[in-house]
Amino acid sequence: MSTALKQCKHILIVGVHQFEGFHICSKLVEEGLLVDGVVIVPKNPLQKKICEEEMMWLGRNAHFHLLEEDSWIEDASKKQYDLIYYCQTDQHPIDDEAEKHRLEKTVEIASLKQTPIIFIFSLEGENPLEYRDEEIDSWMQQIGQKWTFPYLFVYLPTVFGPWQPLGHWISNSLLECTGISRSKTNANEKIVIRDILHIDEIVPVLTEFDEDLFAKKTIYLISDDKERIKKVMSFFDIFHYIYKPVSKSEHHLVVPKTVENIEKSLQELKDFFLQNTRRLYT
Repeated sequence: MSTALKQCKHILIVGVHQFEGFHICSKLVEEGLLVDGVVIVPKNPLQKKICEEEMMWLGRNAHFHLLEEDSWIEDASKKQYDLIYYCQTDQHPIDDEAEKHRLEKTVEIASLKQTPIIFIFSLEGENPLEYRDEEIDSWMQQIGQKWTFPYLFVYLPTVFGPWQPLGHWISNSLLECTGISRSKTNANEKIVIRDILHIDEIVPVLTEFDEDLFAKKTIYLISDDKERIKKVMSFFDIFHYIYKPVSKSEHHLVVPKTVENIEKSLQELKDFFLQNTRRLYT
């Protein structure tokens, strides 16, 4: 556990149902930290089923406490947190106004007690803002200049691993492999790739950091494996894609420790889908 987290006793995760939020929470409760998780239940029946399964999984650990969607603001406002995570990465349709409201309330909670926040967003797609409303992003950048508490914006490329969310091109490809999904990926559709990381690569970065990471304000996680994208796309038999590397100053780039065998990790993900397709994805 990092020096920063050793000082933490109680953590809030807004968006614990999100792919990265779920895995971060799993890591933290395993380390013995108390975690309050805010879940926004998806409207899609299949997504809802997966979300419920994830919460049951987390609920087995006594260190995890679920905050209800309709009362989390009041509950969280009464508590003292040492760190807050705000996750918005899954490609589910979102209610922009509701999302902005959650952002505002999360910031209010942090501001009231000067609690550090780590915001986690996706860089997937041709436009980095593709899955985040531009007004929300602009609002955050402007108001961030006035914040007096420590904060960090984290931008992630494609991330894969167990519990891959529905609606993602990786999930779609895996469902095709299982034979459950009859729809085929459009050969003319170009998938835009910024980079590809495994969930086990990003979680340590976001849970084992030192306090000086907040001084960067914004970081972008990338891989140092030059052949990774080709390996991953070949695994899924996808050969029509657009690679747009993350072009930022080295000061803002963070390269996680690489998993030893990317092919093995991909096969493990495929096995996860094969084992859980009937129960979770149909």
